[in-house]
Amino acid sequence: MEQENDYTTGDQDRAQELQAFGMVLKEMRKRAKLTQEQLAWETQMEQTYISLLERGAKEPGVRTLLKLSHALGISSGQFMSEMETAIKTLKTAAR
Repeated sequence: MEQENDYTTGDQDRAQELQAFGMVLKEMRKRAKLTQEQLAWETQMEQTYISLLERGAKEPGVRTLLKLSHALGISSGQFMSEMETAIKTLKTAAR
């Protein structure tokens, strides 16, 4: 029974991480005054993929993070720092 709880907790953590990534991506994109279409063009990704990332429906890889950060004019470290803050906010709200 304990393993189920650990697995469920892991799924919840993953969902929060994806949600936080999407929140940060959307916020940074808007700060950069870019549409999803413009960001897609800058990163050579599909607009629908950007949309899925922003909604937390896709899990990005490292290469995707680097491309997005570069196009948004921020470091990947800054993006991750913002994401950590968003995760803490989501965890606090979930309690």
